[in-house]
Amino acid sequence: MQRYYDPKNDVAFKKIFGCEEHKDFLIDFLDGALGHEGKTCIESVEFLNPIQVPWVEAGKTSVVDIICKDQNGERYVVEMQVASAPGFKKRTLYYGANVYINQLEKGKDYRHLKPVTVLVIADHILFKDKPEYKSNHSIQCNQHHTNDLEDFRYVFFELPKFHKQEHELLSNEDRWLYFLKYADRETELPKVFAGTTIERAFATVDIGAWSEAERYGYINAVSARADAESRLEEALKKGLEEGKKEGREEGEKKANLETARLMMSEGFANDIILKMTKISTEDLEDLKNLSKE
Repeated sequence: MQRYYDPKNDVAFKKIFGCEEHKDFLIDFLDGALGHEGKTCIESVEFLNPIQVPWVEAGKTSVVDIICKDQNGERYVVEMQVASAPGFKKRTLYYGANVYINQLEKGKDYRHLKPVTVLVIADHILFKDKPEYKSNHSIQCNQHHTNDLEDFRYVFFELPKFHKQEHELLSNEDRWLYFLKYADRETELPKVFAGTTIERAFATVDIGAWSEAERYGYINAVSARADAESRLEEALKKGLEEGKKEGREEGEKKANLETARLMMSEGFANDIILKMTKISTEDLEDLKNLSKE
């Protein structure tokens, strides 16, 4: 019997990382994800109103975003991406840029702009050529590989590539990723989490602790995700079929043009060529012009 809800669910993810009550969860996760092991570099966070951006994925429920800033004014976007979608990486860049420019109030100097870090947790493969589950991206000088334009940082976690088991969880980053990927499969709290912040995160997704309204929201989010993925799958299938059709049509046209060229070289009349190959008069004229060159 399932004991814990899936932390990757929209409602559960917001309950864990997106509310005032659990600010320490978010701080603990950010410190681990940003390599601040053994020390707390982020002392506090303030949740900011979400920036409205166009949704280009299959449905709004496929992405959950949490935007906050720390005591130094630096911005962080924590994003849960549950399904692959066209244009997602570009949308992530666009989103980070929006968070950056929207912090500058009218009349303020550009020097007031603070760095932005976007952390993406993807429940699918983003970078097929990279075996690592974590990748860091920044703006670097191509010649010297220096991070001179240091205000942008993108950190991607690809959960399908994360395979560590309980006895291998050595860092806070490991423990949070394990929680996000496997919590809903556990029937009791793994010993490695006893006495940690993540023990409370497990309690947060304990099914028995949820109200009826919260459970209803969770189920709705599950249904919405399934619907969104189904629509995306249908769209991709339709696009593939149309692509195959276009490919066949293009192949047939090339074959007909080659037949027409050969018939033309053998002296066949224009009306016979057009009838046999079904090419257009314009195509035939183009072939004639090419033969003159």
